[in-house]
Amino acid sequence: MIINQRLLGPGGHAFGTLPVIVVSDGLPVEASLMLRAENVLDYVMDYATHNHGQIVSLLRRVQFQGIMKILVVDSESTIRNLFCNLLKKHGFHVLQAKNGREALEMLEENTEIRLVLTDMDMPFINGAALINAIRAKYSKQQLPIIGLADDHIDGVAVQFLRLGANDVISMPPKSLFELQVRVMQNIELAEAFHEILELSRKDFLTGLFNRRYFYETASTIFAQMRRGRIKVAVAMVDIDNFKKVNDTYGHGAGDNAIIDTARMLKANLRDTDVLARFGGEEFCILLAGLESAADAVLVMERLVKKISENQLSHEEHEFKITVSCGVCLQPMEQLEAMIQESDRLLYVAKTTGKNRVVS
Repeated sequence: MIINQRLLGPGGHAFGTLPVIVVSDGLPVEASLMLRAENVLDYVMDYATHNHGQIVSLLRRVQFQGIMKILVVDSESTIRNLFCNLLKKHGFHVLQAKNGREALEMLEENTEIRLVLTDMDMPFINGAALINAIRAKYSKQQLPIIGLADDHIDGVAVQFLRLGANDVISMPPKSLFELQVRVMQNIELAEAFHEILELSRKDFLTGLFNRRYFYETASTIFAQMRRGRIKVAVAMVDIDNFKKVNDTYGHGAGDNAIIDTARMLKANLRDTDVLARFGGEEFCILLAGLESAADAVLVMERLVKKISENQLSHEEHEFKITVSCGVCLQPMEQLEAMIQESDRLLYVAKTTGKNRVVS
């Protein structure tokens, strides 16, 4: 909800319970009033064109509410509560830790944490050791850190930045509004990075993982197979007569065939399986955690049958497609070798009738 500053009710309460963005008529004379209002997300000085980007950014922030986790690390409960109250008002899930040791445990248990605010002087593991431990695992873009610097200690702000913090806030804060702006800017930068990272992993047409990310993820699982912990199989799937679909119904129909095949593959595989579009009309699957490697054949045979029975449509046309599949069940020294073998078996399936699984 976007409302004008004059629509704020007595005591700073806005109408309803929706997150509110206040657009002021001019300078933010009543900034403190707005910040205290329970459901005011933020405010913008005016609705001028140059502020539209900021308004859109604030609207996008609403989608993070209740999902994004922020970790506040400080030995003083008053400081932790100050940030908790501010961030909870914006719908963030706030976690607290009294020292670096607790913080590292929470980071291990909560991979959804997107921002860490930390003091320097803490028992057991101090701020410097905490930042070093975090930076050994996460870059500045992956997990931003804001240092909470005691204003009475010389050089602590510079120390935070040299250790790898993204930003520093002086404590006690001179302004709640400045504190809010600094925190939100770091969150927005972190989310922008995560969006770019996610886009780099995904195929633009189907939303599946792309070939590069498949290798990154599947290699980790394959290493577990090599250590004898799990059984895996590799399957290669290809849409039959794909050129004929394009030539007969148009390239839009070909896109629909790829999208629908991706949808059916994803819907019928487990979360432990890794599925990617390898390019064109070809998909690769690493089936992991099998009771028996032969189970992979049964899974893929059911999928091939379901895809052949599925009705597709494009504009006024209705049509069906089939897929062929090659499955490598034999453990090999390298993941690439299993992929090549599944590709060879796919070729056999293609040349011996299509719409079938060869293993």
